[in-house]
Amino acid sequence: MRSFCAALVICGAALCGGCGAGPTATRGDPKDYEQLKGTWHAIEIETGGIPVPAGRVKEINLRYIFNRDKISIHRSDGTIKTSTFAIDSSTKPKRLTIHQSPAIRAVYAVERNKLRLCVMVDDNPNAGYPTELTSKASPKTDLLTLERR
Repeated sequence: MRSFCAALVICGAALCGGCGAGPTATRGDPKDYEQLKGTWHAIEIETGGIPVPAGRVKEINLRYIFNRDKISIHRSDGTIKTSTFAIDSSTKPKRLTIHQSPAIRAVYAVERNKLRLCVMVDDNPNAGYPTELTSKASPKTDLLTLERR
């Protein structure tokens, strides 16, 4: 449970302010930004390889809203954090960087109306990006499955 709370801090509560380059300064195709545009609701979460119970996921009510190079993360407690993000579509899976200090590194894939987002939450600042869309204990990654609504 402690690691799950840490993931929420990284994925939700820590997303404040920050400035970063928009899509023109990245290797992201404008179509990739358009594909993410909209509101996505977390329907499954795995932290460090362990699934979070469905009831807890529903209770958290985590929502990601993408619009151009901006991301807002909403939680059931009313917290809304906004930042900028950039995409690197030259990698497989595609990389997503949320601009804040420290930057949040993730990989993602969109399949129809589902977004799978694997976030690096390891304590090691040199852990880099996740290499696949899988939640692991080491280096610690969290996998969120979100549905567009």
